[in-house]
This record gives sequence, structure tokens and C-alpha cells, in this order.
Amino acid sequence: MDDSLRRRLEKRIYIPLPDCAARLNLIENALTGIELDDDVKLSEVAERLEGYSGADITNICRDAALAPMRDCLRSTNNLVHADFEERKEARKKILSKPDLTIRMCHFETAIQKMKPSVTQSTVQQYLNWMEEFGSK
Repeated sequence: MDDSLRRRLEKRIYIPLPDCAARLNLIENALTGIELDDDVKLSEVAERLEGYSGADITNICRDAALAPMRDCLRSTNNLVHADFEERKEARKKILSKPDLTIRMCHFETAIQKMKPSVTQSTVQQYLNWMEEFGSK
């Protein structure tokens, strides 16, 4: 970064990636009011999300929360051998009382689909920059 530009920046603040407690807090906030299955251990999810940003964690929670609805819709699409009226009635029944409970497998799938947006090398670059130019 050009020295003259850097001098014009009044404050330089590095906000690190969330630690395990912060990740757990982000997950709990993102899932407020959403039903979780007994197999879901949010502390385990928080541990697995080390290296993910707050936005990444929110996106993973959103994807996991939508997974039960995708499962319901997928189950109605499996009615290929039924005639139109049977499929229509089956869809109506499934979607009238969908099981929207989030299971641990929904988190696992969401985590597999999304990689951290910040790499370790990027974090190291920020730390090096803060060490050299950051405010104390």
C-alpha cells in the first residue's frame, strides 16, 4: 500500500475470525426459533467451523435451515409412478405438515458444500499488515 495513502487512513482495525465461543453465539443467533433435532450438537458445529467468517457461518446456518424443506420437496418428486391426482394429494399432505426439524446431517451437508471464504494465508497477510502498519 502506498505510504501517502496509508497515512491518510486514520484507523486500521483488524477483526479476527470468530473463536469457538463467538461461532457458537453466531450459530445460536442464526437459528433462533428454528427447531433442532436431538442429534444436533451446536458446540460440535461451532468447533467444525474454525476458520470460517461470521458471514460464512450465517450462510451455513441458512443452508442447513432450508435443507428440511428441500427434503420435503424432493420426497414429493419421487412420486413418479403416481398419477397426477395422487401426486397432487401426496404433495398437499406432505407440505401441509412438513417436518422442518434441522438434523446434524443438514449441517454436515452445508459445511461440505461451503468452504471458508478466508484462507489461512489471507489471515496471515492481515496479521503481518497489522504488525507492520496497524494501530497499537
